[in-house]
Amino acid sequence: MVMSRFVPATLCLLAIAPGLPADEPKTEAIPAAASAAAPVEDRKALIGAFKLERAPDAVLKAWQTEATDAAKSGTFQEQLAAFQQNVIAGRWDQVKTYLAGLPTEEGTALYQRLLLQTAVLPPEDPQVTANRGFPIAPKFRQKSFITAADVIGLLSCAPQQPIPQTQVKAVSGVLKAYLGRNGDLNELLTLLRAQLDASSPVITRAFLADALVTAGHVEIGQEFLPDRATAIATNDPAILLLVARFDEALYEKSKQSDDLNRAWEIVSTLTLRSDIKDDQRNDIQSKCLELLVKLPTEQADIWLKTLFDNHPETTRQILVNVGARALRGLEDLPTDANARFSQLKQLNRFGTALIEFNPKLADELQPLLSLTATAWLRECDFSIVNDESSAKVPDAQRDAWGNIYYDDFGFRQKKEEAPKPVAIRIVELLKIVPSPAWQEKVERGLAVQVPDLVARMAIKIGDFPAAADAIGTLAKQNAELAHKRANDFLDSWTSWHDSNSGGTLRTMSSYAMMFGGQQGGGIPLTRSKQNRNLGELEKWVRLFQTFPMPQPDQEKIVKAFVQCHGAAEVYQSEAISGVFGSIKDLKPVTVADLAQAMRSNLAGMWRSPKVQDAFQTKRTEIDMQEEVKHGYITIGAFVREYISKYPQDWRLALVSAALLHDEAEYLKSLGDETGYIQRRTEAFAGFQKAAESYAAALPTLTSDNESNDAFEFWFAASLGACDLPLIAEGASPFGHQTEKIRNAILALPGDASKRHMERFANQLFTRMSALKPNVKYSYLHAGFDIVGDHPAARDARETFEYYSDLLREIQLVTELDGPSTINPTQPFGLFVNIRHTLEIERESGGFSKYLKAPNRFESPVDYRERFEKSVQTALSEQFDVISITIEDPAVKSRTVSQPGWRVTPYAYVTMKVKGPQVDIIPPLSMTFDFNDKNNTVALPISSKTLAIDAKSSTAPIRPVADVTVNQTVDERKLADGILIVDIMAKGHGLIPPLEDLLTFEDPGFAVSKMDDRGILVQNFDNSGSAVSVNCERQWQITFKPKEATVIPASFTFGKPKLAGMNLTLQRYDDADLVTALATIPLNNGKVIRQSWPLMLAGLGAALVMVALFVVWRQSQSRNLVGQLAGVGDGLPTDLTPFIAVGLLRNVLNAGDLNPQQRGELQSELEDLEEGYFRAETASNTDLRSLCQRWLQSGRMSL
Repeated sequence: MVMSRFVPATLCLLAIAPGLPADEPKTEAIPAAASAAAPVEDRKALIGAFKLERAPDAVLKAWQTEATDAAKSGTFQEQLAAFQQNVIAGRWDQVKTYLAGLPTEEGTALYQRLLLQTAVLPPEDPQVTANRGFPIAPKFRQKSFITAADVIGLLSCAPQQPIPQTQVKAVSGVLKAYLGRNGDLNELLTLLRAQLDASSPVITRAFLADALVTAGHVEIGQEFLPDRATAIATNDPAILLLVARFDEALYEKSKQSDDLNRAWEIVSTLTLRSDIKDDQRNDIQSKCLELLVKLPTEQADIWLKTLFDNHPETTRQILVNVGARALRGLEDLPTDANARFSQLKQLNRFGTALIEFNPKLADELQPLLSLTATAWLRECDFSIVNDESSAKVPDAQRDAWGNIYYDDFGFRQKKEEAPKPVAIRIVELLKIVPSPAWQEKVERGLAVQVPDLVARMAIKIGDFPAAADAIGTLAKQNAELAHKRANDFLDSWTSWHDSNSGGTLRTMSSYAMMFGGQQGGGIPLTRSKQNRNLGELEKWVRLFQTFPMPQPDQEKIVKAFVQCHGAAEVYQSEAISGVFGSIKDLKPVTVADLAQAMRSNLAGMWRSPKVQDAFQTKRTEIDMQEEVKHGYITIGAFVREYISKYPQDWRLALVSAALLHDEAEYLKSLGDETGYIQRRTEAFAGFQKAAESYAAALPTLTSDNESNDAFEFWFAASLGACDLPLIAEGASPFGHQTEKIRNAILALPGDASKRHMERFANQLFTRMSALKPNVKYSYLHAGFDIVGDHPAARDARETFEYYSDLLREIQLVTELDGPSTINPTQPFGLFVNIRHTLEIERESGGFSKYLKAPNRFESPVDYRERFEKSVQTALSEQFDVISITIEDPAVKSRTVSQPGWRVTPYAYVTMKVKGPQVDIIPPLSMTFDFNDKNNTVALPISSKTLAIDAKSSTAPIRPVADVTVNQTVDERKLADGILIVDIMAKGHGLIPPLEDLLTFEDPGFAVSKMDDRGILVQNFDNSGSAVSVNCERQWQITFKPKEATVIPASFTFGKPKLAGMNLTLQRYDDADLVTALATIPLNNGKVIRQSWPLMLAGLGAALVMVALFVVWRQSQSRNLVGQLAGVGDGLPTDLTPFIAVGLLRNVLNAGDLNPQQRGELQSELEDLEEGYFRAETASNTDLRSLCQRWLQSGRMSL
């Protein structure tokens, strides 16, 4: 915000300096009524509030009204209303008449207001917006309706003709509005030329040229300008200034230095003339400075030296002029930050040159230099609060299509927002800081603000070298303020270098590839980047030590060190010594704070695989474990070094104990329990020592420095972790630690005991928000062992009682499915039910969420999996858990005998004892989520222990009802001596073993193999008065005939052993299942076919015999065909299929057949093997004829 201290009384002198612009009239609400003869003040207010809207629809409505003589319309307010309708309807004659009839001052003011209102579209009426329900963006609203004839009519209405030069800007606005709607000036220019040629033109050529140049139409405006020689000959400052503005406009378009030099030649000459009127001098001097900053530095310096040496009065006038404009910048140009920056830039250039080139004159003008410097200070204060930029370089951005662009440094108003003051960007203000020599001219109170503001601005945009330099300068003037800025510096530097605000670096390469955003993969934060941050931090710490000021707070340095360190990187001793080794007399509290931060990171994110993955370190689990172990060694050594210096410091003792505790728990989690008990015992002894050291130091501490940390960390460690968020489910106090903590607090001297117990009791509740939901109950339970019924623990006590009330209204009940006597060799079932009051079921919305499988649209908690894991944990030591069946989420609660209570079936556990020695079923636990004052609490509720007797292997079967058994016999392998029976049993309850269901008494078959496929609990059955489960069990039995070679004549299915069983018998008819009788006929007396392995063995033996016989016969003769014809066929008398196959294969392999014969023989061999060895019915092929034919074809001897 703008500080009032920057508007000293001297500003009033500048504000009333000759020739300076006067304030515009302020806009006020139109009075409800005013007479034509109203006071002058009221008439001025009404003129200042005059509004006009020439939107097309407004023009149409105005055309429908009759023309009215505004001067005869009653009160002045009514006259203005009639005047407004005439303007909208374009009745310019009547508009002109009314303006001419007003007093000169009023007519000029109303005409000026008319020009301004015609050029802009006023904001929409709030009531119209409210009635519609939403605003219409300006770019979609109707534009002002203005034709070329309207422009000429508007100009002709001017009370003063020709129109004075002071209204050029307003007329240029009308030209812009016309061009914005029509886009073509030709029609208008034709009418304007006609006006200029009239006997009494309403505007001059110079006026029109000025208006066109101001409106941005430089080339068109040139038509109405006198040529340069003529302009110079007239020696008219207004004409010359107009020509200079034209040359400047050409320069802005062409950037040709000749255009700029022509403009400068005119303006510089006019600036030094003494005959210029006051109303023109300010404009000329302002234009002079505008051009000056555009000139080459050397050229500008030469002119400035001449000015300072030869024209001291003009120098003073220029300084007053530019200073006043800059000081009034926020009032006159609140939304034009570019213009305000230009004024400050001109002021800086002029003042700096004055001090450098003419120190004597600068001393004489010292009050003005001191005062004008406050313009920069004022803008800096405003920009620090309102500048939304946060970088000294443009930000790379991506548009919706992925294209890269750079955020503009320009001073801009956000689109579609209501106008509001716009801040100059800090990065620009830092370019025009008053020079050290100028600062010496400023009174001391203001001079100190310069380096302070520079430091604040540089810190905000992250220009830390500039900020450090400013802090060094400030330290010489105000050490305490410099100390504060150094702390701000470290805070900002920390946020800019926070390695843990995201997992990746967001950088732009020279090829405009953006990394770390949505368009590409992330570049992981490397150790080298982290080390550069730490090296930079070390540099700043050492630099601040050289400044004559109190050093930055060590807590700030600790925070910076921790935050710029990667979340996935363990601290290294070199980094610690690099930053903190340069700090002399490092305070124990700083060491303890740093060590606690490192310890907390070691216990949390540094050992987290998710963090390592997020930062893409590519470390294996072993690598991560070694890093954490090394971290404990490094931090431990760092703490021990300072404990040796400060052995009685309680903070160091506390962090040492916490480190030892955390390290012991971590090594245990890795399976290394060596020395665990000893480490943990030493850790708790360390906590007790820290509490004793704190008690000893307490008399030296102020009330602000008192702390419960020693007791809080001790208490948290007793529950399993020094950090509350890391306490795991199932936590309970270790040993008698809560009793020791209570005694330690009560032992504090004097009233300190009461204060600390009250603080501990109060924090017992406030610290609950950091806990996991499933440890809150045990946390409070243990906490009350310390605080008892302390009044400060009221909120905690109320919460605990709320938890206790919940526990009284909900129970987890386990119930055996059947008697407690269990066969140790067979599975049994256990019902798990939620027993609860009707009220808690209604208030909690039921228990369906615990029965559902999670999905991404609901809670990420998998309650089913959580319960199943707890069951496995509770039962795995003594039981084999076969299955856990969860109820359907749509299940309804059931009534129980106790009024107001109901039961919701939850799960059915199928299990088997691991031995007859098991005599109890331990409690099962289930966690229920509820809302409390700290968001969510998860209350673990356990069932009671159940006694069982598993010693008897003859115990009765488990309860089962509505049993149906399906037996299906498969005879398709009967020829091979195999009969298969598939059995499926279904029922309500666990299906017993097969021997308890069926008995097989078939005399011809024996069981060869039985495959029990186990019990499958399908789902719950809630249709009856009692809950049961639908169960299924399958077996496959392989039977073989008792007589190995003969198939029995029939087979008898198993007979039911349980009363009321529903039996279904089936057999295969080809590929179809058909109903079968209890005994089915088989092929009586059929010989069982040899098995294929035996046939292969016989074939092998036959082939060996044939081979030996062939070798012997070949030794006698190669050609026995003729002999065989004389002495018979030469084939064995008992020619079996095995021998025939062997003979034919020798013929095939002998090589005497042509390819066609080999193919035919191969085909006949395959038919022979299929017919004799694979078919159900033996082949009737004539083996002897077949062999004779091929022996003769192969000319092969036996």
